[in-house]
Amino acid sequence: MHDSPEDTEDAPREVASVEDDPELGIERHGFARGFFRSLRESFHPILTAGAYARGDTLGRPLVFAVLTLVPLALASGVVPFTHTLTFGDGFGVNVIEGRGPVGPDVVRAAGIGLLLVFVRFLAVSLAFASLCKAFGQLPPGAQSESLSRIAWRASLMRAHWLPLQGATGLVAGLVAWGMPRAATGNVALLLVALLVVASPLVMHFVTLRHAAIRSCGVSRLASLAVVLVPFVLAGVLEHILIGDGYEPGGLLRDWLPVPTPAPE
Repeated sequence: MHDSPEDTEDAPREVASVEDDPELGIERHGFARGFFRSLRESFHPILTAGAYARGDTLGRPLVFAVLTLVPLALASGVVPFTHTLTFGDGFGVNVIEGRGPVGPDVVRAAGIGLLLVFVRFLAVSLAFASLCKAFGQLPPGAQSESLSRIAWRASLMRAHWLPLQGATGLVAGLVAWGMPRAATGNVALLLVALLVVASPLVMHFVTLRHAAIRSCGVSRLASLAVVLVPFVLAGVLEHILIGDGYEPGGLLRDWLPVPTPAPE
């Protein structure tokens, strides 16, 4: 006897159990060993997708986020936001005369980087947790009764991708710093550089999407919106703070450096 269409439509969507999924490395091992194991696991978004539902605490994920996110966020601000230094042409560094001492300027630039990353992290995490709660369902075997807590665990454990991505991210800064001036017209090299710069954003997006599907029981179709909306929100807030990146703008305009024309 077949189910009626009404019964089929009303039947709850089946969510795969996470009971046999491994726990997070930082919770499965001692802190030191687990820390480096979790860093390695961050490059395996599918294999670790169910791990966030295998625990209920935010303690170790929070410590992991602080130890990885903060240093990278501070470093991400140095290249794009310093007033006194220019970076480029094969990792060259030049001091711009007449713009004050270098040390305080670098500290300020690092602080701007930290502020931007922190705002983006809050935007992504709050929106991701809210949407997972709205569109998800607890998978069998979950050790937490809160979808929001599971989503926060995923966001904290993968927050270190944030300072690496975007036009003001650490990867873009390192690529711009190391790019030889003579290679400006090399299309193949520029394409490789673009792929390198885009890779942290892709990794972060894929990681959170699989976390939403596996650990929060979000459908594959809905998971696209559950992850895309937080990233768009973070981009909008960054634009409000610093403008479009081509010239100083936004709420932090007075703190941003004036672009220095490249020498002939």
